[in-house]
Amino acid sequence: MRAWLEGQLTVPVTLLSYAHSGAVISAQALDGSACFTGEVPDDAPSITAQAWWAAGAAPLSWPDASGPPSVPARDIDLVLVDGGINDVGVSNILFPPPIGPDPAALSSETARCCGDRMRGLLMDVARLFPNARVVVGGYYPIVTAESDPHQIPELITVLGLATAGLGAGALLLGFGGEAVLHPKMIARSKQFYDQSTAAIRGAIAQVNQGFRKDFRFADPMFGPRNAFAAPDSWLWPAFAPDPPRDGRVQACRARYGSSPAVKWRTPPPATRMTMVPRPTPTPSSASSIPSCRRADILVRPARRARRDRHAIGVGARACKARLEARSAGTLGAPPPN
Repeated sequence: MRAWLEGQLTVPVTLLSYAHSGAVISAQALDGSACFTGEVPDDAPSITAQAWWAAGAAPLSWPDASGPPSVPARDIDLVLVDGGINDVGVSNILFPPPIGPDPAALSSETARCCGDRMRGLLMDVARLFPNARVVVGGYYPIVTAESDPHQIPELITVLGLATAGLGAGALLLGFGGEAVLHPKMIARSKQFYDQSTAAIRGAIAQVNQGFRKDFRFADPMFGPRNAFAAPDSWLWPAFAPDPPRDGRVQACRARYGSSPAVKWRTPPPATRMTMVPRPTPTPSSASSIPSCRRADILVRPARRARRDRHAIGVGARACKARLEARSAGTLGAPPPN
Protein backbone atom coordinates (compact mmCIF):
# COMPACT_ATOMS: atom_id res chain seq x y z
CA MET A 1 0.00 0.00 0.00
CA ARG A 2 2.76 2.45 0.89
CA ALA A 3 4.64 1.77 -2.34
CA TRP A 4 1.46 2.14 -4.38
CA LEU A 5 0.58 5.45 -2.72
CA GLU A 6 4.08 6.75 -3.28
CA GLY A 7 3.81 5.81 -6.94
CA GLN A 8 0.46 7.55 -7.30
CA LEU A 9 1.41 10.71 -5.39
CA THR A 10 5.13 10.84 -6.30
CA VAL A 11 5.97 11.88 -2.73
CA PRO A 12 7.29 9.94 0.28
CA VAL A 13 4.59 8.20 2.34
CA THR A 14 4.85 7.22 6.01
CA LEU A 15 2.60 4.24 6.78
CA LEU A 16 1.65 3.59 10.41
CA SER A 17 -0.37 0.40 10.96
CA TYR A 18 -2.16 -0.29 14.23
CA ALA A 19 -4.53 -2.97 12.91
CA HIS A 20 -4.34 -6.52 14.24
CA SER A 21 -6.18 -9.78 13.83
CA GLY A 22 -9.33 -10.28 15.88
CA ALA A 23 -9.89 -6.68 16.95
CA VAL A 24 -13.40 -5.53 17.79
CA ILE A 25 -14.70 -1.97 17.58
CA SER A 26 -15.89 -1.50 21.15
CA ALA A 27 -13.37 -0.46 23.81
CA GLN A 28 -12.15 -3.40 25.92
CA ALA A 29 -10.96 -3.66 29.53
CA LEU A 30 -7.59 -4.96 28.33
CA ASP A 31 -7.00 -2.16 25.81
CA GLY A 32 -4.23 -0.66 27.92
CA SER A 33 -2.27 -3.87 28.41
CA ALA A 34 -3.10 -6.09 25.44
CA CYS A 35 -0.56 -7.44 22.99
CA PHE A 36 0.18 -5.23 20.00
CA THR A 37 1.48 -7.99 17.71
CA GLY A 38 -0.69 -7.85 14.60
CA GLU A 39 -0.58 -11.60 13.98
CA VAL A 40 -1.96 -12.49 17.45
CA PRO A 41 -5.77 -12.69 17.21
CA ASP A 42 -7.39 -10.89 20.12
CA ASP A 43 -10.31 -8.56 20.65
CA ALA A 44 -7.98 -6.05 22.33
CA PRO A 45 -6.52 -3.60 21.60
CA SER A 46 -9.90 -2.58 20.18
CA ILE A 47 -10.14 -0.55 17.00
CA THR A 48 -11.35 2.37 19.09
CA ALA A 49 -8.18 2.13 21.19
CA GLN A 50 -6.08 1.83 18.04
CA ALA A 51 -7.49 5.10 16.74
CA TRP A 52 -6.88 6.93 20.01
CA TRP A 53 -3.32 5.62 20.25
CA ALA A 54 -2.60 6.47 16.61
CA ALA A 55 -3.72 10.04 17.30
CA GLY A 56 -1.52 10.29 20.38
CA ALA A 57 -4.63 10.84 22.51
CA ALA A 58 -4.43 7.72 24.71
CA PRO A 59 -3.00 8.45 28.17
CA LEU A 60 -1.08 5.17 28.41
CA SER A 61 1.90 3.88 26.51
CA TRP A 62 1.09 0.93 24.28
CA PRO A 63 2.63 -2.49 24.94
CA ASP A 64 5.02 -3.60 22.20
CA ALA A 65 5.15 -0.06 20.81
CA SER A 66 8.38 1.91 20.88
CA GLY A 67 6.79 5.19 21.89
CA PRO A 68 4.22 7.80 20.93
CA PRO A 69 3.13 8.05 17.28
CA SER A 70 5.82 9.64 15.14
CA VAL A 71 3.38 11.81 13.19
CA PRO A 72 0.99 14.32 14.81
CA ALA A 73 -2.69 13.55 14.24
CA ARG A 74 -3.23 16.87 12.47
CA ASP A 75 -0.64 15.85 9.85
CA ILE A 76 -2.27 12.52 8.95
CA ASP A 77 -3.51 12.63 5.35
CA LEU A 78 -5.26 9.26 5.04
CA VAL A 79 -6.88 6.91 7.54
CA LEU A 80 -7.87 3.39 6.48
CA VAL A 81 -10.48 1.84 8.77
CA ASP A 82 -12.33 -1.44 8.89
CA GLY A 83 -14.16 -3.31 11.59
CA GLY A 84 -17.37 -4.96 12.73
CA ILE A 85 -17.03 -8.57 11.61
CA ASN A 86 -15.31 -9.64 14.83
CA ASP A 87 -18.01 -7.88 16.87
CA VAL A 88 -20.62 -10.01 15.10
CA GLY A 89 -18.46 -13.16 15.07
CA VAL A 90 -17.55 -15.25 12.03
CA SER A 91 -19.16 -18.37 13.54
CA ASN A 92 -22.35 -16.42 14.17
CA ILE A 93 -22.37 -15.29 10.55
CA LEU A 94 -21.75 -18.66 8.92
CA PHE A 95 -23.59 -21.20 11.07
CA PRO A 96 -27.31 -21.49 11.72
CA PRO A 97 -28.70 -22.29 15.18
CA PRO A 98 -27.72 -23.73 17.56
CA ILE A 99 -24.26 -22.24 16.93
CA GLY A 100 -25.27 -18.98 15.29
CA PRO A 101 -28.39 -16.83 15.72
CA ASP A 102 -31.45 -17.01 13.53
CA PRO A 103 -31.48 -14.70 10.48
CA ALA A 104 -33.50 -11.98 12.23
CA ALA A 105 -31.09 -11.88 15.17
CA LEU A 106 -28.10 -11.89 12.80
CA SER A 107 -29.61 -8.93 10.99
CA SER A 108 -30.06 -7.02 14.23
CA GLU A 109 -26.53 -7.77 15.43
CA THR A 110 -25.02 -6.77 12.09
CA ALA A 111 -26.85 -3.44 12.19
CA ARG A 112 -25.69 -2.84 15.75
CA CYS A 113 -22.03 -3.73 15.19
CA CYS A 114 -21.44 -2.51 11.63
CA GLY A 115 -23.83 0.41 11.91
CA ASP A 116 -24.08 1.82 15.44
CA ARG A 117 -20.60 0.85 16.61
CA MET A 118 -18.97 1.86 13.34
CA ARG A 119 -20.72 5.23 13.50
CA GLY A 120 -19.32 5.78 16.98
CA LEU A 121 -15.82 4.81 15.82
CA LEU A 122 -16.00 7.16 12.84
CA MET A 123 -17.13 9.98 15.10
CA ASP A 124 -13.94 9.42 17.07
CA VAL A 125 -11.87 9.33 13.89
CA ALA A 126 -13.44 12.58 12.68
CA ARG A 127 -12.45 14.31 15.91
CA LEU A 128 -9.02 12.72 16.24
CA PHE A 129 -7.83 13.27 12.64
CA PRO A 130 -9.44 16.53 11.52
CA ASN A 131 -7.38 16.91 8.33
CA ALA A 132 -7.41 13.33 7.05
CA ARG A 133 -9.25 11.65 4.27
CA VAL A 134 -10.89 8.50 5.63
CA VAL A 135 -11.61 5.31 3.71
CA VAL A 136 -13.72 2.62 5.40
CA GLY A 137 -13.40 -0.91 4.07
CA GLY A 138 -16.39 -3.15 3.62
CA TYR A 139 -16.76 -6.92 3.76
CA TYR A 140 -17.55 -9.71 1.33
CA PRO A 141 -19.46 -12.99 1.05
CA ILE A 142 -17.28 -15.43 3.00
CA VAL A 143 -18.81 -18.58 1.49
CA THR A 144 -20.34 -18.75 -1.98
CA ALA A 145 -21.56 -21.42 -4.38
CA GLU A 146 -17.97 -21.56 -5.69
CA SER A 147 -16.62 -22.56 -2.27
CA ASP A 148 -15.57 -26.19 -1.93
CA PRO A 149 -18.03 -27.76 0.55
CA HIS A 150 -15.50 -30.48 1.37
CA GLN A 151 -13.45 -27.83 3.21
CA ILE A 152 -16.27 -27.00 5.64
CA PRO A 153 -14.89 -29.45 8.27
CA GLU A 154 -11.56 -27.61 8.15
CA LEU A 155 -13.40 -24.33 8.64
CA ILE A 156 -15.25 -25.79 11.62
CA THR A 157 -11.92 -26.84 13.12
CA VAL A 158 -10.06 -23.59 12.53
CA LEU A 159 -12.95 -21.59 14.04
CA GLY A 160 -12.61 -23.63 17.22
CA LEU A 161 -16.06 -25.19 17.03
CA ALA A 162 -14.87 -28.79 17.14
CA THR A 163 -14.15 -30.23 20.58
CA ALA A 164 -12.73 -33.46 21.95
CA GLY A 165 -16.26 -34.70 22.51
CA LEU A 166 -17.74 -33.39 19.27
CA GLY A 167 -15.45 -33.45 16.24
CA ALA A 168 -15.90 -31.46 13.05
CA GLY A 169 -17.41 -34.45 11.25
CA ALA A 170 -19.99 -35.08 13.95
CA LEU A 171 -20.87 -31.40 14.10
CA LEU A 172 -21.28 -31.33 10.34
CA LEU A 173 -23.60 -34.34 10.46
CA GLY A 174 -25.62 -32.56 13.11
CA PHE A 175 -26.40 -29.90 10.52
CA GLY A 176 -27.37 -32.53 7.97
CA GLY A 177 -24.03 -32.80 6.17
CA GLU A 178 -22.26 -30.64 3.63
CA ALA A 179 -25.14 -30.72 1.15
CA VAL A 180 -27.48 -29.17 3.72
CA LEU A 181 -25.08 -26.82 5.51
CA HIS A 182 -23.32 -25.34 2.48
CA PRO A 183 -26.44 -23.58 1.02
CA LYS A 184 -27.25 -22.18 4.47
CA MET A 185 -23.72 -20.81 4.80
CA ILE A 186 -24.04 -19.23 1.35
CA ALA A 187 -27.30 -17.53 2.31
CA ARG A 188 -25.96 -16.29 5.65
CA SER A 189 -22.75 -15.02 4.03
CA LYS A 190 -24.76 -13.03 1.51
CA GLN A 191 -27.01 -11.71 4.26
CA PHE A 192 -24.05 -10.43 6.25
CA TYR A 193 -22.41 -8.95 3.15
CA ASP A 194 -25.54 -7.09 2.08
CA GLN A 195 -26.50 -5.87 5.53
CA SER A 196 -22.99 -4.96 6.71
CA THR A 197 -22.42 -2.98 3.51
CA ALA A 198 -25.66 -1.07 4.03
CA ALA A 199 -24.88 -0.48 7.71
CA ILE A 200 -21.33 0.78 7.09
CA ARG A 201 -22.49 3.02 4.24
CA GLY A 202 -25.20 4.39 6.51
CA ALA A 203 -22.72 5.10 9.30
CA ILE A 204 -20.45 6.93 6.86
CA ALA A 205 -23.32 9.00 5.51
CA GLN A 206 -24.43 10.04 8.99
CA VAL A 207 -20.94 11.06 10.07
CA ASN A 208 -20.37 12.91 6.80
CA GLN A 209 -23.56 14.88 7.36
CA GLY A 210 -22.95 15.60 11.03
CA PHE A 211 -19.26 16.42 10.76
CA ARG A 212 -19.20 17.94 7.27
CA LYS A 213 -16.78 15.26 6.12
CA ASP A 214 -16.25 13.27 2.95
CA PHE A 215 -15.46 9.80 4.31
CA ARG A 216 -15.57 7.13 1.59
CA PHE A 217 -16.59 3.47 1.44
CA ALA A 218 -14.28 0.90 -0.18
CA ASP A 219 -15.79 -2.31 -1.53
CA PRO A 220 -13.22 -5.16 -1.67
CA MET A 221 -14.89 -6.26 -4.91
CA PHE A 222 -14.94 -10.00 -4.15
CA GLY A 223 -16.55 -12.19 -6.76
CA PRO A 224 -18.02 -15.64 -6.08
CA ARG A 225 -14.69 -17.25 -7.10
CA ASN A 226 -12.77 -15.16 -4.52
CA ALA A 227 -14.58 -16.50 -1.44
CA PHE A 228 -13.31 -19.07 1.06
CA ALA A 229 -12.16 -22.33 -0.58
CA ALA A 230 -13.16 -21.02 -4.03
CA PRO A 231 -11.03 -21.52 -7.17
CA ASP A 232 -9.48 -18.04 -7.05
CA SER A 233 -9.86 -17.37 -3.33
CA TRP A 234 -8.51 -14.12 -1.87
CA LEU A 235 -8.74 -15.66 1.61
CA TRP A 236 -6.21 -18.00 3.18
CA PRO A 237 -7.24 -21.68 3.25
CA ALA A 238 -7.87 -23.07 6.72
CA PHE A 239 -4.57 -24.97 6.89
CA ALA A 240 -2.45 -23.14 4.33
CA PRO A 241 1.35 -22.98 4.69
CA ASP A 242 1.93 -20.23 7.21
CA PRO A 243 5.45 -18.70 7.18
CA PRO A 244 4.83 -16.33 10.17
CA ARG A 245 3.53 -19.20 12.33
CA ASP A 246 6.65 -19.69 14.46
CA GLY A 247 6.87 -16.01 15.31
CA ARG A 248 3.16 -15.87 16.06
CA VAL A 249 3.39 -18.89 18.37
CA GLN A 250 6.18 -17.19 20.32
CA ALA A 251 4.18 -13.99 20.56
CA CYS A 252 1.09 -15.90 21.71
CA ARG A 253 3.05 -17.72 24.41
CA ALA A 254 4.65 -14.48 25.54
CA ARG A 255 1.23 -12.86 25.72
CA TYR A 256 -0.93 -15.67 27.13
CA GLY A 257 1.50 -18.17 28.64
CA SER A 258 0.67 -21.87 28.44
CA SER A 259 -2.98 -21.50 29.44
CA PRO A 260 -5.61 -19.77 27.27
CA ALA A 261 -7.31 -18.67 30.50
CA VAL A 262 -4.52 -16.14 30.99
CA LYS A 263 -6.12 -14.09 28.22
CA TRP A 264 -9.13 -13.29 30.37
CA ARG A 265 -7.30 -12.10 33.43
CA THR A 266 -8.26 -8.67 34.71
CA PRO A 267 -5.35 -6.22 34.47
CA PRO A 268 -4.39 -4.09 37.47
CA PRO A 269 -6.29 -0.78 37.61
CA ALA A 270 -3.12 1.12 36.72
CA THR A 271 -2.98 -0.58 33.32
CA ARG A 272 -6.54 0.12 32.27
CA MET A 273 -6.94 2.54 29.41
CA THR A 274 -9.08 5.55 30.20
CA MET A 275 -10.21 7.47 27.16
CA VAL A 276 -9.94 11.25 27.26
CA PRO A 277 -13.50 12.58 27.78
CA ARG A 278 -15.13 14.51 24.97
CA PRO A 279 -15.98 18.16 25.56
CA THR A 280 -19.68 18.71 26.20
CA PRO A 281 -21.17 20.05 22.97
CA THR A 282 -22.99 23.33 23.01
CA PRO A 283 -26.57 23.45 21.65
CA SER A 284 -25.40 25.32 18.56
CA SER A 285 -22.76 22.75 17.67
CA ALA A 286 -24.32 19.48 18.85
CA SER A 287 -24.42 16.78 16.25
CA SER A 288 -27.77 15.64 14.91
CA ILE A 289 -26.47 12.11 14.46
CA PRO A 290 -28.92 9.70 16.13
CA SER A 291 -26.53 8.02 18.54
CA CYS A 292 -26.10 7.50 22.25
CA ARG A 293 -22.87 9.45 21.90
CA ARG A 294 -22.83 13.15 21.02
CA ALA A 295 -19.92 15.05 19.59
CA ASP A 296 -19.00 18.45 18.25
CA ILE A 297 -19.40 19.10 14.57
CA LEU A 298 -15.99 19.79 13.07
CA VAL A 299 -15.39 21.87 9.96
CA ARG A 300 -12.25 20.75 8.14
CA PRO A 301 -9.68 23.55 8.33
CA ALA A 302 -7.55 24.62 5.39
CA ARG A 303 -4.53 22.34 5.06
CA ARG A 304 -1.04 23.65 4.66
CA ALA A 305 1.11 22.37 1.82
CA ARG A 306 3.44 19.46 2.64
CA ARG A 307 5.78 17.42 0.52
CA ASP A 308 5.40 14.11 2.32
CA ARG A 309 2.17 12.30 3.15
CA HIS A 310 1.19 10.19 6.15
CA ALA A 311 -1.28 7.31 6.28
CA ILE A 312 -2.42 5.11 9.14
CA GLY A 313 -4.43 1.92 9.28
CA VAL A 314 -6.71 0.77 12.10
CA GLY A 315 -8.92 -2.27 12.06
CA ALA A 316 -8.98 -6.03 12.15
CA ARG A 317 -8.95 -7.70 8.77
CA ALA A 318 -6.17 -9.22 6.67
CA CYS A 319 -6.72 -10.91 3.31
CA LYS A 320 -5.40 -10.96 -0.24
CA ALA A 321 -8.18 -8.73 -1.54
CA ARG A 322 -7.62 -5.50 -3.41
CA LEU A 323 -8.69 -2.25 -1.84
CA GLU A 324 -11.04 -0.44 -4.15
CA ALA A 325 -8.93 2.70 -3.95
CA ARG A 326 -11.01 4.56 -6.47
CA SER A 327 -13.46 5.25 -3.65
CA ALA A 328 -10.79 7.37 -1.97
CA GLY A 329 -11.32 10.06 -4.60
CA THR A 330 -8.29 11.11 -6.58
CA LEU A 331 -5.98 8.25 -5.64
CA GLY A 332 -6.29 6.63 -9.06
CA ALA A 333 -6.83 3.02 -10.02
CA PRO A 334 -6.62 0.19 -7.49
CA PRO A 335 -3.26 -1.47 -6.90
CA PRO A 336 -2.75 -4.91 -8.44
CA ASN A 337 -3.14 -8.08 -6.42
